[in-house]
Amino acid sequence: MKNIIVFFNDDHGQWALPSYGNKDIRAPNIDYLSDNGVQFNNSFTPTPVCSPSRASFFTGLRASDHGVHDFIGEPGRDKDWLKDFNTLPSLLKTKFNYDTSIFGKWHLGQDDKKRSYFNHWFVEKGVYPFSHKMSHSFKENNTSKEIYGFRDQIITEKFNEWIKERKNNKPFFSFIGFNGTHSPWEGHPKRLVDFYKNKDIEYKDDINIQNMQQVLESETYRPQEENEASLEEYYASISHIDECVGRIMDTLEVTNLIDETIIIYTSDHGLCCGHHGVWGKSNGTIPSNLFEESIRIPLIIYSGANIVSQKRDNFVDHLDTYATIIDIIDPDYYKRIQTTGKSFKKLLLSKAEYKQFKEVQIIEYGNLIAIKKDNFKYIVDLSTNRTYLSNLDLDSTESLNFIKNKEYKNLVPIFDDYFNQYKKEVINSKYSVFDFKNQVNISGVEPWLNL
Repeated sequence: MKNIIVFFNDDHGQWALPSYGNKDIRAPNIDYLSDNGVQFNNSFTPTPVCSPSRASFFTGLRASDHGVHDFIGEPGRDKDWLKDFNTLPSLLKTKFNYDTSIFGKWHLGQDDKKRSYFNHWFVEKGVYPFSHKMSHSFKENNTSKEIYGFRDQIITEKFNEWIKERKNNKPFFSFIGFNGTHSPWEGHPKRLVDFYKNKDIEYKDDINIQNMQQVLESETYRPQEENEASLEEYYASISHIDECVGRIMDTLEVTNLIDETIIIYTSDHGLCCGHHGVWGKSNGTIPSNLFEESIRIPLIIYSGANIVSQKRDNFVDHLDTYATIIDIIDPDYYKRIQTTGKSFKKLLLSKAEYKQFKEVQIIEYGNLIAIKKDNFKYIVDLSTNRTYLSNLDLDSTESLNFIKNKEYKNLVPIFDDYFNQYKKEVINSKYSVFDFKNQVNISGVEPWLNL
């Protein structure tokens, strides 16, 4: 069986990689994965905030099914939010005898408590977000450790140490949660920051057309007059992560594991860095937003000669990645798992278009549901029952509502049908988005609980 490494970054927007069109950023190792793997250009998060997206990846379920609707803050920190679910690492360990490990960010409650379905646990404890260069508090299995340095470098060194010292020949699954792209962005290596300070990069300085209030880290960690410095530091964080990815790939090569390993590069959700006049993600504004920059994520699959290198435009998300991993390992077992994801294994093995792989992509967050089809986005605000239709080809600012435009009178009923079908699927779920007012208080700042 194939080894599996998942790089699951934090707040890394799809737009912020060279392989997705950003020519200001330097990331040669991730470029290598893209050039020699499969890059998905229409990859999305099912819920655009840290904890729910991670819960979806680990369970293969929507937020309406697993119940983690927002980031886990003080109210939810002491609970194991995945306790009642058969997680991906649990399945890989018990069913397929994988050697399972996690390094870096967990953010699904009880960070300092090792989960039995991970053979090795190296997770940072504390309150998010952290500074990037400092003395970090980690829990390695059952031992607390204080380690000074750049966080993502520490995580990289710990993974490389673990992989070299393994005493078994089992296939391994490693979840590597880098955090460098999360604010505050100060604290990355000066040489990388200086590279972007001395580079003529393009800055986003959009007007906040919708006049949204910025909140949380979007408001706290970077005043508006320092946007240029923010972008330079954000880009430096990506180059820093890229170096860490390269070091891990080198370790796989010298241990003769690179050809036997599937590498998945993705993130929990996206981020606006001046886009729409916003610095933050979906919870960085009131009302919450589902801007493209917030919901689009990078997704690159590398597996040497075992896949067909290409760039694909099919809709995919974390639920599909969960399903694909299982399908790759055991196609028969994949047919029996409980997930709302759909395996995209066949998309890795052929350049056939498979246009109908997924007709739409659905994202839910708080009181909002977005449905993507082609380059249209239909949003329903469940608190007001108002609907919005964006034509992203005509309006990249997403400030115009085409819902009453006569040109789209035949399109709106199609989206209404998709919405009603989704409602039928999740209305009776234990944690349904349609019951948003009664969701559990996880972060302490969910704006929809007060609507």
